[in-house]
Amino acid sequence: MYWCFRLPYSNSLNIGSLRAKNLALLGKWWWRFKREGESLWVRVIKSIHGIGGGLGEVRGLGRKSLGGGVWSDIVRIGEEIDGLGIEFSSSFEGVVGNGRDIRFWVDRWVDNSKLCDRFPRLYHLDRRKEGSVAEKGVWVDNMWRWEWDWVRNIRGRVHKEFEDLIVTLQNIVILNDCRDKWKWTLKEDRCFKVRDLSILIEEKILHVGNVGQETLWNKLVPKKVNIFVWRALKGRLPVREELDKRGIDLDYVLCPCCDSAVETCAHSLVLCNLAMSVWEKIFRWWKVRVVNAFSIGELFSSNGNVNVPNLSSCFGKR
Repeated sequence: MYWCFRLPYSNSLNIGSLRAKNLALLGKWWWRFKREGESLWVRVIKSIHGIGGGLGEVRGLGRKSLGGGVWSDIVRIGEEIDGLGIEFSSSFEGVVGNGRDIRFWVDRWVDNSKLCDRFPRLYHLDRRKEGSVAEKGVWVDNMWRWEWDWVRNIRGRVHKEFEDLIVTLQNIVILNDCRDKWKWTLKEDRCFKVRDLSILIEEKILHVGNVGQETLWNKLVPKKVNIFVWRALKGRLPVREELDKRGIDLDYVLCPCCDSAVETCAHSLVLCNLAMSVWEKIFRWWKVRVVNAFSIGELFSSNGNVNVPNLSSCFGKR
């Protein structure tokens, strides 16, 4: 287990992972698109890309019409976040009002699931797969009545699906004078916040980057120390070996302290004579035996037998 801060790309401003923050800010446009259905910019997007705006399409439906541009990048953010193991694209659940902003088949609005997944045969037979809930029925004498537009008559196994669909919809109430609402299912309060999504993304980024090794934030030390240790463990310090690998022209790649080996993360922090003398003093201060390590990973791993003492014993009682 590594001794490390859980935000991999943080800085002294305490803004966390820049990549996670950027993804979360772009993801907020998904939430705004859902919530601001009557706004001019939303109506423009819908007029170009359909009622769903291309967000969370099923099997790429409507994706060809997106082309390039800013909105296309916002749409693809869903796939990128989903790729981290977060079900972001399907995390928005509609609460039906008039049904104008909720897609009947593709959005989650009945029993916290998509009807296209529960009734796939019916979904493929519908002529208007991207239609809204409001487009699947009409008002007759102030009563809502469902209407369907199938490519062929319903029969066989599909008829059983149709019967199940009718049972599913029998308790749905359409309100002509009430707008649809949305909930974000990834948080208990059901309200989207950039900070919450950013934290989820940061945790996934670290989990993927550590290949199964858990990363922890040691609250006993400053954040910048945790970040430095994380960078050292991942080989992301600007030592001469790493700079040389990235094509930076250097006149000298040996360690400037001992001038006897190439300056690597392991050498500069553990193996160099100067580093070793510093660690010996630290171990005496901590009153633990010297650890024979050949890398920063061995030094801070659980197998390194480094037991940090109570800080009060190091700094003295106040």
